[in-house]
Amino acid sequence: MSQYIGVDLEEIKRFRRLWMHKKHLLHWFYLPAELKKIEEAPKPPEKMAGIWCAKEAVIKAFAPLISLRNLEVDLSQGHHAIPEARILHPVAEKLDLSLTVSISHTREHVIANALLTIND
Repeated sequence: MSQYIGVDLEEIKRFRRLWMHKKHLLHWFYLPAELKKIEEAPKPPEKMAGIWCAKEAVIKAFAPLISLRNLEVDLSQGHHAIPEARILHPVAEKLDLSLTVSISHTREHVIANALLTIND
């Protein structure tokens, strides 16, 4: 068994600016289902920052094994609103893996971590 950790920390104000001035670019970074969740959220910039941060944490956890692009990480909410990530990459689909993601916010920041476990 091998384990890898990824962490990302972001300022939410950066995502507020993106939400207000550059919404047309969001499809380059978020999958359609993620964009729908962002648009439906009470605070879209905070939701956007949380999803971004979680995707980046997952990408960093996978970095020693494979190089993932942002759109190859599908982030959703599982049971009890626990974040779940699905990897849309052919190599990752062949691995016996477990992936746990956690996201937390303050007024100004969002942090996410990902724990990747590979069963050898």
